[in-house]
Amino acid sequence: MTTTKSLPTEMSKYEEVIDWSEKFKTPRANRIITFPAQEYQKWVETLLPDSLASIQPLVESEARTKGHKVGRFIYYLRPFPMWRWGSRWEGLPFMTPDSTIPCRNKLELYKGGDTRAYCAFDGHVNIPIIGIKGSNCGDIKPWMSLTPNETLTQRGQVRRAKGKVGLAGLGMGWAARRILERRQVKHLTIIEQDLDIIKLFGTPLKQKFGDRLTLVAGDAYDQDWLQFDVSIWDIWEGFYGCQFDKKFIPIMQQLEKQDKTCVYWGTMAY
Repeated sequence: MTTTKSLPTEMSKYEEVIDWSEKFKTPRANRIITFPAQEYQKWVETLLPDSLASIQPLVESEARTKGHKVGRFIYYLRPFPMWRWGSRWEGLPFMTPDSTIPCRNKLELYKGGDTRAYCAFDGHVNIPIIGIKGSNCGDIKPWMSLTPNETLTQRGQVRRAKGKVGLAGLGMGWAARRILERRQVKHLTIIEQDLDIIKLFGTPLKQKFGDRLTLVAGDAYDQDWLQFDVSIWDIWEGFYGCQFDKKFIPIMQQLEKQDKTCVYWGTMAY
């Protein structure tokens, strides 16, 4: 059950503290939800493979060379402290004209492709990230992560899963796990291009769910999606990236003509 906690008067205007849950409600625009850091961190730990349990947090510049290599990707735990140094351009809800005054560290929460509100934590957390080395020294571009926004923008897709399901893109396995936990789902086939991602995040799922899960190493565009009752796509770097994918659109149109359900990251209501 969600619990709302009290805040000082000057903060309660903008911020609400609730228990962490994958079913959290999106706050009104320009507000912050604050989750208990310990609850979020325990949730993360239940989703990650045992082989990553000993991974130590690294800042981005360290992760580029010391991060855990996963094929062409780098996995690392990004430190996310409760506070950071502010800026006069922070804006609501914690604007400060003095850059030496700390302000809340927060993450975006999307709604309809735009930032609707923000979330924060009541303490330090470490966020799992899989990134790709950028062109600048020390730069890593995030490709996948486990954040409240990831849950927010994918849970609508999960709710549509039933029967024989095909999933394009494994990620860190959160959506796949939740799909397989649904009684309405008879079988899930995951198409993932990167073998190392399959080995790291797919193998534990296969061990747990057995014959209800098939892992396919291949290109999502080359698969027969008509064999599935529901097709779920999550292969794009950016939210709403599907609308610019010229290979995906014909596949989606074909599925819709055959009265097949096709859902995809960036267009689902949640």
